Amino acid sequence: MQFIICEIPNNEFSFLNWIPIIITALIAGGALIRVEIIRKDIGKKLFIHELQFRKEFEAYEQLWELLIEFRNTVASMRPMMDRIPEDKTEKEELMSKRRETAWISYNKVITEYWKQKPFFSPKVFNI
Repeated sequence: MQFIICEIPNNEFSFLNWIPIIITALIAGGALIRVEIIRKDIGKKLFIHELQFRKEFEAYEQLWELLIEFRNTVASMRPMMDRIPEDKTEKEELMSKRRETAWISYNKVITEYWKQKPFFSPKVFNI
């Protein structure tokens, strides 16, 4: 039996010299792919949280505007410097008009509150 001994050239173009480089590249490539997957996952979660934050903020902002309007309406029912008519009928009409304005403002607040309910924190909603 004869053996043929083949000498593997030991130069920079040898395949054996490239094996560690190829293995390292494959491992690094897999790690990069995992990093990109994690980065995309975090990006999606941040985007969703940002959208949720914006919607919650808009809901609070709209409700706050209506609450300020309601507070002003209630405060105007009995202003500090008010001139109430002497006539009982005129006085009742004035007070009735003020109460009506307050109820309209109150109904706006309640409507907005229930319309935006899914976007309020349970701590706020259960007040």
